[in-house]
Formats: sequence, structure tokens, C-alpha cells
Amino acid sequence: MELSGIGSVVITKAGKPVGIVTDRDIAIKIFITGRDPSAVRAGEIM
Repeated sequence: MELSGIGSVVITKAGKPVGIVTDRDIAIKIFITGRDPSAVRAGEIM
């Protein structure tokens, strides 16, 4: 997201949108809680 300069990503399943992950979601639900980013799936935070 940082490299592309975007703040949110739409998550799709079978070509249909099912959720969104924002940079704020990542900051609050991963980094502030001390979770390992490589062990977290998008479905857990969207």
C-alpha cells in the first residue's frame, strides 16, 4: 500500500467485493496490538 500510495484495498472473492482493509485498520488491529503482520490474514481485520 505504501509503495502504491494508497490507503485502502478492496478485498474480493470470486470477483465480488467482500470487504476493505485500510491503513488505519492495519495500524490499529496489527501494530498497536503487537501482532505479527505476516501472520494476519486480511479477513481478520476487514
